Amino acid sequence: MRTLIPLLLTVITFASVAVAQSTKERIEIGVHSTSLTLFHPDFSFDDTQAGIGGRVTYNFNRSIAAEAEINFFPQKQFILTADGNAIQAQFGVKLGKRFEKFGLFGKVRPGFLSVERVASFIPGSQRPDGNVDFKIERESFFTIDTGGVLELYPSRRAVVRFEAGDTVIRHPARFGQTFITGPVELIRSAKFNHNFQFTAGVAFRLGGFSRVFEFSGVQVGVVNPVAKKLYPSLEVVFYCCLITADLPLLFAAVETNVPASWSPSF
Repeated sequence: MRTLIPLLLTVITFASVAVAQSTKERIEIGVHSTSLTLFHPDFSFDDTQAGIGGRVTYNFNRSIAAEAEINFFPQKQFILTADGNAIQAQFGVKLGKRFEKFGLFGKVRPGFLSVERVASFIPGSQRPDGNVDFKIERESFFTIDTGGVLELYPSRRAVVRFEAGDTVIRHPARFGQTFITGPVELIRSAKFNHNFQFTAGVAFRLGGFSRVFEFSGVQVGVVNPVAKKLYPSLEVVFYCCLITADLPLLFAAVETNVPASWSPSF
């Protein structure tokens, strides 16, 4: 029993490191710049907005990933009859194929565009003097982001990413006055409008600082690739070796000429 307990603790420790490492390798954190060309839902003109944002991706495997992205546009949103900035958030999936040096994917991500100081008429607000009331408040528009993604992999943890696609925005029903002194009435029903969005940025894949090491056909420890990067000909490993019937001891070993190649497990 005295031997079994330390041995179990050692195995659990190494297993926890391996599982945590495998999970971290699947996570990407990125930053980017983006441009959103908004087309007016009622008139034939458009306005391009520049913004910045960030993204978190969880890779289930080499073909499927879940993503969450948020963007900030500091300009006034004239297309949306607003005098304030906008925050865009999209959540969805990325599907495609990851190769050794690049990846091609499609994306489908619903979300919203939250715009500050949106002006709109209040239905039925006409007063006896002919004036009408309107409101100015933050308003959220439902969005769906679809398109294509190109990823480049200059190193094992770096990602350079380009996106282009259609950001569909649902515009709510528009109310207004047909005549200057007329009542506030429905001008247009709610509608979906297509818009073009292009995004370029970089991302960093977590993990890669340790992995399970196989010694004599048994996974018994962790490797430190950071040390291997500093000393390419050496690989520092720790493994558990039971040398007596009473106590498992940890020893450090140095092995030379270990291949330095490495790729994510997903």
